[in-house]
Amino acid sequence: MQQDDRPPNQFHALEMWGFDKNAKQFTNSIYDNFGGVRSFASPGWSGKQLVWTGESSPQQTRERFIFEQSSGSALVVTWQVRKGEGDWVVGDTLTCHAQK
Repeated sequence: MQQDDRPPNQFHALEMWGFDKNAKQFTNSIYDNFGGVRSFASPGWSGKQLVWTGESSPQQTRERFIFEQSSGSALVVTWQVRKGEGDWVVGDTLTCHAQK
């Protein structure tokens, strides 16, 4: 998956999705234009949701991306962060539509 923010935003990222047979879970590595590399894991789709969860160290910050099938052909992607045992906080939400 590729994300390219529209100007004036400057974030660009490439995600590589895979499957770990031994752990029986999906894997996701995100590489961005600021030099960031993050790893996530997911058990797969549950109903209309696919949730990727990862942890950034040493800050002990957890992140997750929730992909949710919406009405029609839309897909809503929500990015959330959580510090320590605190609540999940929404950092960004995107709604993706199929190109015609």
